[in-house]
Amino acid sequence: MENSLTVIVKGLADTPANKIGLAVAEVIKTISKNDKGLDLRRLKKIILCLDLPEELRELENRTASGREIEYTDEKYAQVVGKVLTFPFEEDFEIYIILNVNVMSNLYFDNKESKPSPNFYNALHQLHVGPKKSA
Repeated sequence: MENSLTVIVKGLADTPANKIGLAVAEVIKTISKNDKGLDLRRLKKIILCLDLPEELRELENRTASGREIEYTDEKYAQVVGKVLTFPFEEDFEIYIILNVNVMSNLYFDNKESKPSPNFYNALHQLHVGPKKSA
């Protein structure tokens, strides 16, 4: 299976969107060359967007069931990212959808190679689990 990854940045002006898209593509390229066995062949799209819930609603028709894509939307926690699998020919493909604001918090300080002041906040947002069904 040939890997053709698309990085899409929605809701930003062209210049920052292009910079972010190219940076993400470079990270994926570097990870793909790593010999640790991480298989990214089915990763087809990375979508960075300002309105993640809206983006998930737009992707609902791609799911095998066509059902609503569930996500956390509470006063104390909101969705910041989602990994989805979609049917593709006789196989499947993977999409990663992330809130571009959270990703901006993950930038490192180039001078000292240490995380930005908001790094740990962003990391906390990424590991908050999904809401449980009642």
